[in-house]
Amino acid sequence: MNLRRLRYFVAVAEEENIHRASARLHIAQPALSRQIRLLEEELGTTLFVRLPRGIALSPAGISYLEDARQILRLSDQARSRAIAVESGQMGTLRVGFHDAAHHYPVVKSAFRSFRTEFPNVHFRFISSSSQNQFEALIINDLDLGFAYGWEQPMAGLQHIKLADDDLGVALSPDHPLANKPKIYVDDIRNEPFLWADTIAFRSHSDAIMSACAAIGFIPKIWHQGLTSLEAMISLVAAGMGLAIIPKAAGSGDVVVRTIEGMSHPVELMLVWQGERSSSAVSNFIGHTRREVEKRQA
Repeated sequence: MNLRRLRYFVAVAEEENIHRASARLHIAQPALSRQIRLLEEELGTTLFVRLPRGIALSPAGISYLEDARQILRLSDQARSRAIAVESGQMGTLRVGFHDAAHHYPVVKSAFRSFRTEFPNVHFRFISSSSQNQFEALIINDLDLGFAYGWEQPMAGLQHIKLADDDLGVALSPDHPLANKPKIYVDDIRNEPFLWADTIAFRSHSDAIMSACAAIGFIPKIWHQGLTSLEAMISLVAAGMGLAIIPKAAGSGDVVVRTIEGMSHPVELMLVWQGERSSSAVSNFIGHTRREVEKRQA
């Protein structure tokens, strides 16, 4: 289908006169007449009835005009959307999200800032461990990832540090230790601990176990295999056990305390695949960088 011919047809139909239509389209009258004739031959029908003074749409032409206008509207909309997506004004970003990331103020402000400027860019969030996010970014199953730096991202990935954090122990508010400002290893040596799935969250689990070993502490794991930090925090709040988590990940439902002697710095990162970044990805990275810089100023 020749869209230019459709535009010619609509102009002639609206003007009901070849001469006026040719002036409107800035095309010579014989050339316009030829294009209309070619369109009729292509369709195998007569679109116009030739009158002594001008032309009028045939019954087939009346029907075709309605569809032609709709086709042109859709074509214009498709073009506008394509341009908007190319420029990052529209589209969908697939975002890997460690379920503790939303607790950090820099993450919240980056999303608020971006949404204000780019309201037509939507997000599809995928809850995932840091390692799984790295793998998904490499094979282009994700556009962005909010991950903890339990280990460095894979080759080919780029990242910026969003926030520094450390580990602490999460307790229910009514736990006997909740009122202590600092907790010692002997305080928790016999407490039951909730633990992440060691396959899905291998790097996470290994890092925490290493931090515990460094202070001579072996947690008594009561339940292992949790695949969500939010689920872990909910169980802690319900008094089902303790958990070692990044301090900022604690919600109002639990109390997070420092374990004396334990220090295992961990950073939250924004990660992306550098070679395949779209305009929308670049725009989001720019907003996030600015939010990080505000906090460093």
